[in-house]
Amino acid sequence: DRNDHSVWVPAEVVHLVTDRPAYKVTPAVPGTDVAGHTAAAWAACSVAFRAAGDTAFADRLLEQARKMFRFADEHRGPADKHVGPDGKIGSGALYREPTVALDKLAWAAVWLHQA
Repeated sequence: DRNDHSVWVPAEVVHLVTDRPAYKVTPAVPGTDVAGHTAAAWAACSVAFRAAGDTAFADRLLEQARKMFRFADEHRGPADKHVGPDGKIGSGALYREPTVALDKLAWAAVWLHQA
């Protein structure tokens, strides 16, 4: 089982009971799903901060969301295809459908439009 699903403890203490490897997306190891979700979150936060009157921070969030969206669009592929159930890069996929990545890209586009 994957390390992040092998124990039932709060996220605040999981590091005390298991190792949780960190991964990153790069042009060589694309992650449209991860980058798309991040772009959507930053764009949604931009909407919230703009509504609260902090336009400077909202603008910063929106600019980063646009950059992340471009990265996700230019380097397409699901991040999970590189990490197998055993936690090793390239050993299998958790989500095999290519639409998972495209769904996140579409979700980011919706939030960018709102922002």
